[in-house]
Amino acid sequence: MIDLNFINPDEQSELRKERYLLVVRDILGFSFFTVALTASIFLVGKNLMQQSMAEITESSATLSIQQFEISQTIGEINKEITAISQLLENRSFSVADLLAVVSSQIPDGNRLTSLEINALKKTILLKGYSNTRSDLLSLRESLERIPEIERVEMPISNLLSKTDIEFNLTLFLSP
Repeated sequence: MIDLNFINPDEQSELRKERYLLVVRDILGFSFFTVALTASIFLVGKNLMQQSMAEITESSATLSIQQFEISQTIGEINKEITAISQLLENRSFSVADLLAVVSSQIPDGNRLTSLEINALKKTILLKGYSNTRSDLLSLRESLERIPEIERVEMPISNLLSKTDIEFNLTLFLSP
């Protein structure tokens, strides 16, 4: 086979250089595109990871707060259990007996609607109704005579009405 080339050798050399430059340009363009695409993918990945990390941090903080609140609640419950245990160990009277005595000391004209025992404070809160002010004062005097009760406190607001009195009495147990 015969190659006929009518282009002079200098131009052939120039054309070869141009062809090489075009190939190099295409390779560089493709490389630049690949690098730009890879960088974009990495940036999107980075943003997704940052969002994910922010969510994890937020949920971790929320869990820490909840755990702290639960720990506090458990601590308070443990304190109450300890106080009740100490009260039961150190008491010189039966709670059931005390309640029986208290309920037996309620004079006519009074009725209880609620009774709350706070072992930590060693108090009993009585709520109820009295027909008259003298019935309420009679109830207070009866409760003060119980030996296991150190004192009885009554808000002054209990004495404002003459009849149909809704009362709150706090009984402090003897140590």
